Amino acid sequence: MGDFVGERRRYYRLTFELDVRYKFVSQMIEIKQDKFYEGKSNNISVGGLLLKGIIPNPEYISRMFLNEIAILTYIFLPRLTEPIKALASLRHIEILDKNINLYNMGIEFTEITNESKNILSEFIISKI
Repeated sequence: MGDFVGERRRYYRLTFELDVRYKFVSQMIEIKQDKFYEGKSNNISVGGLLLKGIIPNPEYISRMFLNEIAILTYIFLPRLTEPIKALASLRHIEILDKNINLYNMGIEFTEITNESKNILSEFIISKI
């Protein structure tokens, strides 16, 4: 396993690129760009992932940190016919290209089934 000095992680994080479909959802405010976006994971754990993708409206960032906007994710694991579905919240962010609103988003799963956690765990263990 990797060196975790200075990090407080609950779960092992696997560096692995996966396809992720995601959309921004809210029960508090209207989301004008109500569509799915295509992104990639940079790494993944049972508790969350680092998602490389577009945020269509930079104003969403502060709303995500206030938990007014969540991210609905569909994570596509190899050899599975159905994606893993999880609702997530933003924990940290890095600008990759401001011109096209491309970011690395560190997200934490807030709603995910135990079955999905088990599938993710088995996938991660199989890649170690």
